[in-house]
Amino acid sequence: MYRLVILGIFATAFLMTANMQMYIHSLRLGIYSWHIFLPVVPIQIFLALWLGNLFKLNQATRLYIIWWLSLLVLMGVSLAFVDNSDPAVAVATQYIVIAFMSMSFLAVAQQYNMIKAGMFGIAAAVILASGVSIAEFLDPDFNMVVDQRYEGKTREGVIQRVGGLHVNPNANARIMALGMFVCAFFIPRRFRLLFCLFIGVGVFTTVSRSGISSWVLAIIFLFVLGQMSSGKIVAKAMGLLAIVILGIALSTGKIPDLLVAMGLDEYMNEGMMSRMSTSFFTQEDGSTSGRKDLARLALELYAENPLLGSGLRSASSLGEINLGPHNSMLQIAAELGTGGLLIYLSMFLIPLYMRSPKAIAFSILYFYSSMFSDGTLLKPALAFIIPAGFVILAT
Repeated sequence: MYRLVILGIFATAFLMTANMQMYIHSLRLGIYSWHIFLPVVPIQIFLALWLGNLFKLNQATRLYIIWWLSLLVLMGVSLAFVDNSDPAVAVATQYIVIAFMSMSFLAVAQQYNMIKAGMFGIAAAVILASGVSIAEFLDPDFNMVVDQRYEGKTREGVIQRVGGLHVNPNANARIMALGMFVCAFFIPRRFRLLFCLFIGVGVFTTVSRSGISSWVLAIIFLFVLGQMSSGKIVAKAMGLLAIVILGIALSTGKIPDLLVAMGLDEYMNEGMMSRMSTSFFTQEDGSTSGRKDLARLALELYAENPLLGSGLRSASSLGEINLGPHNSMLQIAAELGTGGLLIYLSMFLIPLYMRSPKAIAFSILYFYSSMFSDGTLLKPALAFIIPAGFVILAT
């Protein structure tokens, strides 16, 4: 039975982090993506009871549970301020399911073997996501997720960005970078660098600047925390310097120059080269200028009701662009007000309270990546990656 529990934790972490429920949905088998979540929570609660873990949760886990419950209560209050309650209730339901998936996962994973099984599940998921992303990059006609919403969106001649198993390139890159970081501490040291480099290639194929820079930051943290294979200090310093140079080249728009110098520019079309040539500091391309407009609209929405916000889902379709603000803090502030934002940010106090350098590094990485994406708490993958980073790495 104990081995079955370990296998179950591995399979659950893998299926959810890899976003396989969306793949199942895309096959049009009549099984919708949320249906696969339904048995997860009761199964994990049963396992936590069977193991006796619910009565001996560690301190970091208890703090995390209090954080989620506080956020859910505030979300319930916010429903009273929404004119069209049906979409808001649907979002609230997703939050509730994700929250209890996350909390019950931690309740099960209190023993080291359980934790290791979950981390290996995340590792297998991001390896698969990276492999699928590389396959889509090499062959634009290859599309792992064949859902009808995405069938008509060709990548050729535009930017040739890949979504992999997570469809959205930015979300795909973010999940891979964050997932890589949390499970790197459990990967055997001799395979760790190879694992991170493979994930890095997958992240690069998404052409997500926030994703690539998040990966670079994650690698720097892993080096600083001494998580790479042992070797001469000079070799480590040179490797870290190469990562820093890559980060600077990315932020200043010099990646195309490096590709031309290495003769690799022929593998990237004009749209991709143009996107990568834009500096983070000049913000000249259409994508970043559009995000400026979205951020402005989100701030205006927040200003209308700064105390309690404008209600769940109010910031998911802003202006004529009909998108979210691409910033988790702005979305939380606009929808749940200052109170919601303060509760959301209080999550970052857990690693500080536990005085864990690994968890603090993850919190910085998560905070940075969440500045470029919204709706992140709704992603099933983060129901495993967030507690792994904020709680498991802290204990």
